[in-house]
Amino acid sequence: MHVTGAGTDRVALKYLPESTQVATTSHHERSIAEYVVMAILAHERRLLSITRELTEGTWRTLATDPNISLFRTVKDLTVGFIGMGAIGQHTLSAVTALGAKAVAVRRNPSEPSTDNQNLHWVKSMEHLPELLECSDVVVLCLPLTDATRDLIGATELSMMRSDALLVNVARGPIVNAPALIDVLDQQLIGGAAIDVWWDAPTGTVAPALTQRLAAHPLVIATPHYSGHSRETFLSRVKEICSNINGFASVAEQRKGLISPEVASTP
Repeated sequence: MHVTGAGTDRVALKYLPESTQVATTSHHERSIAEYVVMAILAHERRLLSITRELTEGTWRTLATDPNISLFRTVKDLTVGFIGMGAIGQHTLSAVTALGAKAVAVRRNPSEPSTDNQNLHWVKSMEHLPELLECSDVVVLCLPLTDATRDLIGATELSMMRSDALLVNVARGPIVNAPALIDVLDQQLIGGAAIDVWWDAPTGTVAPALTQRLAAHPLVIATPHYSGHSRETFLSRVKEICSNINGFASVAEQRKGLISPEVASTP
């Protein structure tokens, strides 16, 4: 079985024969990293609200309203990563290239990473409260497991800064939805950028929870499309085809149908 994306949480693994080999593919890391940068910039510069105001005919800047707050550049931000796999590492490279300070918590903080040198610190998951308290942007890029379901609930959200942005490009259920709605309604955090959700759509009709959050003025909402670049899918097709051909070649070798020399020919 070959999954056409990352993760196996949508595969009923327990119903597969034990001998079944399950493969995944990714290649979406750069695309998702660029999405996170886009979300950070849109949030900091109030892109959605400013667009709505101008659409309504209101020209509101510091020049016309002395009470408006100034936005920050990326180099003024601390970006906290929860999880530091391939997506986290690509996003880390992107935000630190723009000057952001980065911190991270991960299951195994001692695991080597080519990008760890860009981190101000990386610690174990027990230090999640410290990360939430010091980050201007919190990026979720970890897998959905029994241990990470509802990882970000009311307690964790209350630890975030009042102007912080929560970015979820992992899986919806990592965040407790009622708790997130509550803090957004009370404006206890700065906002949320959500690309992953709790329910699947019916055709092109978004689930009720998605529609509710998408309509919230503090939310940047997208339909799980952050990895949907042309590059992502071309690379996935190539890898899946390569894996299928490789699997077939090995299977034929084992059956003695062709020689190893022929099987290794491109």
